[in-house]
Amino acid sequence: MATIGQCLKTACIVTSRLAALPGAAIGYAGGRVVGAVAGATIVGGAKLSNKLFKTTFQPKSINDYSKITAKVSGSVGALASKIVVASATGPILGVPIILGTVFDIMNQVNRAKSQNVTHLYEYSSGNHR
Repeated sequence: MATIGQCLKTACIVTSRLAALPGAAIGYAGGRVVGAVAGATIVGGAKLSNKLFKTTFQPKSINDYSKITAKVSGSVGALASKIVVASATGPILGVPIILGTVFDIMNQVNRAKSQNVTHLYEYSSGNHR
């Protein structure tokens, strides 16, 4: 059974993630557009270079460039959205959003540590792939 502290921690994390949604969506959409333009420029330049200078450069697809840019700008947008919502709502939602972000980061660090420990155990026991 969950304690009150665990429930509050979960509520803070959920509030933090909900506050990040608008910025993440806008950042992702903007990143796809910017990435597509950059990808088209790189791919077009590679084709022109291959034709003019007889090179054999094979760039990634435009979609690959677009995905990479969208992922980064979505993360930046999510962080910006959290900051704006937290500062605009003051102590009502600001504190839970900040605490939720901290708790979320702590959970990710703990997960990464446990995965590394499991990986090291598998390697030392000879069960590695």
